[in-house]
Amino acid sequence: MIEAARALFVESGQENTTVDAIARRAGVAKGTVYLYFPSKSHIAQAIEEQFNARVLTRVQAAAREAVAAGHPPAVAWCGALIEAYLDELDTHDMLFTGRPQTRDAVDPLLDDLTALLAAQGHPDPERVAAFLLGGTTLLADRAIATDSRIDAGELTHVLVALDETVGVTRTQNTEPSR
Repeated sequence: MIEAARALFVESGQENTTVDAIARRAGVAKGTVYLYFPSKSHIAQAIEEQFNARVLTRVQAAAREAVAAGHPPAVAWCGALIEAYLDELDTHDMLFTGRPQTRDAVDPLLDDLTALLAAQGHPDPERVAAFLLGGTTLLADRAIATDSRIDAGELTHVLVALDETVGVTRTQNTEPSR
């Protein structure tokens, strides 16, 4: 049912999709949909939860592989986020474009990257995680908006350069001010 609803929401928008259409696409009775989901907004929430879980699985795997290979895990994490974002762009846009986001909601991607940076001993993991997460998705959005060739590796290299710049700035800022 969730996949049927996702496909219909992507095709026609959530507002234009009826529960009847979801039931037909899923091959179930309309009442069955309501047994699992009290409303279309609950279906959208389930789609978002699955989307976040799929992306989170990918970024966590990339970070683990990077650590095992002796590479920076945050860079691998961001590269995997770009790839996942691009692979799931239709679902992302359906979920988030034009829909106000709850600012106090749990963000599993932000929480995961914050924990990854904290485990690496970063002095300000929450703000840097927010910067990297926002920057990663914004770089992908910008490439799409400008019809640029989208290359996750190239965008990841931009993030590496930013990380190196932040590292230099962090070192400079740790000196006592005069």
